Amino acid sequence: MRYSFIFLLGLIIAFAGCRNKQTESEAAETGHAHGAGSIAFTAFSDSCEYFAEIKPMIKGKPSEASIHITRLSDHKPVAEGIMRINVIQNGKLIGSGDTNKPRIPGIFPVKFSVSGAGVVSIEFVFNGSGLRDSVLFTNARVYESKAEFDLAPPMEEPSGVIKFTKEMAWKIDFNVMKVTPREYLNTIKVSGQLMIPPSEITTLTAKSDGILIFRQTNLVPGARIAAGTVLFTLTGQGLTSHNMDANISGLKSRFEASKAAYEREKTLVNDLIVSKKQFNETVTAFKVDSTRYFAFLNGLSGNNMNIISGAGGEVQQLYQANGVYVSEGAPLIAIAGAGKILLRADLPQRYWQEVSLIRSASFMPSGSSRVYNMDELGGRVIARGSALSPDNQFIPVIFEFSNKGAFVAGSFAEVFLHTTLIQNQLVIPVSALLEEQGVYYVYVQSAGESYLKRTVKPGFIDGTYANVISGLVPGDRVVTQGAIFIKASSQMTGTPSHGHEH
Repeated sequence: MRYSFIFLLGLIIAFAGCRNKQTESEAAETGHAHGAGSIAFTAFSDSCEYFAEIKPMIKGKPSEASIHITRLSDHKPVAEGIMRINVIQNGKLIGSGDTNKPRIPGIFPVKFSVSGAGVVSIEFVFNGSGLRDSVLFTNARVYESKAEFDLAPPMEEPSGVIKFTKEMAWKIDFNVMKVTPREYLNTIKVSGQLMIPPSEITTLTAKSDGILIFRQTNLVPGARIAAGTVLFTLTGQGLTSHNMDANISGLKSRFEASKAAYEREKTLVNDLIVSKKQFNETVTAFKVDSTRYFAFLNGLSGNNMNIISGAGGEVQQLYQANGVYVSEGAPLIAIAGAGKILLRADLPQRYWQEVSLIRSASFMPSGSSRVYNMDELGGRVIARGSALSPDNQFIPVIFEFSNKGAFVAGSFAEVFLHTTLIQNQLVIPVSALLEEQGVYYVYVQSAGESYLKRTVKPGFIDGTYANVISGLVPGDRVVTQGAIFIKASSQMTGTPSHGHEH
């Protein structure tokens, strides 16, 4: 992690250095460094963020605005279109200008002049790239003269502001979210394990005494087995006792004897020569002997018996070695189906009163950074433990869901159990949280290219989101992607406050 952070820091330094060179050459051409004497404005519509740096607006004098347009959906620049600026005073238009030629995608230079002085509103109007959008910024000021502007007190930003330019943000995975109160589920974080349901495990057994011969070379735990595959052969060759041929002869003899008795008695019972009770016993014996005989014949191939998988799945366990003698009924192999999987959450005893309130869960398998939601997987609670076992002092809560993600049974997971719904919570993605020595913080956007480090106290964390108990207020705009780059930028010395491309 330390080396990754140093690498990010190096990228930002190199990136900033390149922009510095561009800025210096452009300053020589225009006679000013970008941002020198400019006033910054930031406004948000439902679709876009407008960050404008405007040269002092002086009555009757030309001015210029450099307007940066960022889509709020992905925090990327709006590439092309017509950008218009309107200056309004007391409901009247006193200045305007537009352009359809961005300096680079996302930055539109608009030249204009104003005919009045005093407090005004500035309207940004954009049309293009599939957008028809506008936003109004109030309480801007037009000065009577440059001298009046020079006497005006400078606008000061809060202490601790970190500068991170739009060009930097546009070139990385970066996003900002406006925090608004919403519902959030009370969450308990516990450990758990993925398991195969017992109903999904099929154990094949030996149908006769004999020597077990493997018919597949890939009979190892984890191997995939198709339905109808011949897995083993049982043979009696070389055996002096418990010989398969002797078994066949015995079953055949019993079948033929019971069949003959049935054929004989079914006519005699009508003449009352054989009692009804005796005939029912003969019928039962015939059914049992015929079932055993034909079941035995069904698996025979010559003088050997094949063991065939009835359903496909994955080999869970092999109980016998190749070439050993097995008795009838001995377990040979366990095959697990892949349709369903269980998640067992181990709930500490102190949460026993919460057991009945658990409605759903999300989980993050060991070695994965992805959080899976039980509702999205079509899962449900199938069991809630009401007693503790001597070897496990946790309360088991078990979920079942379809194994759509090819989860590995036996692997452990972080489990987030969801209980009651709570209202009016400030909820942010876990990706927005950074931590130093046990203290959590986020970066809050205070203006277009200005960010503040804010200490927060998270409450419940469900693996994807966290509710914030303190440190944020509704309307704050929190960096949810790319916060590590702002952290790197804050630790640079001599970072240029500007560096936009013109």
